Amino acid sequence: MMNKKILLTMAAVAGAFLISCTVKNPVVAAPAAHTYPTAGVIIDLDEKSDLVTFSTGSGLLYSFYGINDYAEGDIVAAIMDDNGTTDSVLDDKIASVRYAGWAGLFEEICDN
Repeated sequence: MMNKKILLTMAAVAGAFLISCTVKNPVVAAPAAHTYPTAGVIIDLDEKSDLVTFSTGSGLLYSFYGINDYAEGDIVAAIMDDNGTTDSVLDDKIASVRYAGWAGLFEEICDN
């Protein structure tokens, strides 16, 4: 009976110690790259190099490869990676880009 009490006491002390270590020293994850959405209008298609260039509402230009079925005036939605620098967009990279319509569609909607 005495051995059970000692064993239970040691288990309780060890458990309390482990819990206190976890609370005092939480696991810190490495900072993840930050992403944000943006959109733009395609302003140039270079068929020779298969390069698509789009302009955002603030006038920034971004390019990606893969003309596919894009046309000038198409709208694209992009997920951008801030490349670890939240204070500047000049080094941001395109993480993904998708077709989001064409500018004439908005004119048709507004005219109705």
